[in-house]
Amino acid sequence: MDDLVKKLVIRACQNSRENGISLCATRATKIMYLIEWEYFAWKRKPLTSLNWIYLHFGPWSSMLSDLLQKEFRAPPEDEQMGDFRRVHWVPPEFDRVDTRLPPELEGIVQRVFETFGAMTTPEIIKYVYFNTEPMQAASHRGEPLSFECTRRPLKPFNPVKALDKDIRQSLRNRLRAATQAKLAEKTEAVGDVSLELLAALSQLDSSGDFQLPEGEISIEDDVRLNITEEV
Repeated sequence: MDDLVKKLVIRACQNSRENGISLCATRATKIMYLIEWEYFAWKRKPLTSLNWIYLHFGPWSSMLSDLLQKEFRAPPEDEQMGDFRRVHWVPPEFDRVDTRLPPELEGIVQRVFETFGAMTTPEIIKYVYFNTEPMQAASHRGEPLSFECTRRPLKPFNPVKALDKDIRQSLRNRLRAATQAKLAEKTEAVGDVSLELLAALSQLDSSGDFQLPEGEISIEDDVRLNITEEV
């Protein structure tokens, strides 16, 4: 668990740096909470074994707080609103950590960073207070937070799937037939033109100089092309 949480905090650090925002223990905690919240919404299971309660500025985890202090030299989270002390770490140490994530988790983490990465820390605190179900369901400080009440995300509606399967198959067959007919038209348009003539004509579409082949080219009447008509 510690390795995964450490990876996610390092990623939060990198994202904050990209957005020109200092990462404090409070911000790191809320970003981790949002990743847990988003992960549970999609997967219906916890991402880590972090313990979450309603405490400092909303969701807080003593396990995460200990890791931030031990691994990232973060000061204890201050209970005074607005007093956010920056988290410090040693870059060479964390540069050696592989922060790659499984593809599905990577998508969730990126979605959190894209949504909240540019927000100020007070804005993130306000969001987790009033817009996340675990905090909405909590009634008093010190209460454990449950992610079970997290709503499932709305999935995009695919109108094709709403059609009867026979109709879908019929549409597929019509599309396949139309594609094959189009390919047949292109084949007929080429006809029996000699390979030498095709090679010469193909140079017209190239970016280089057009060069006629040496010698004579014989074009029989039955393979002449009428350039005034569309092929």
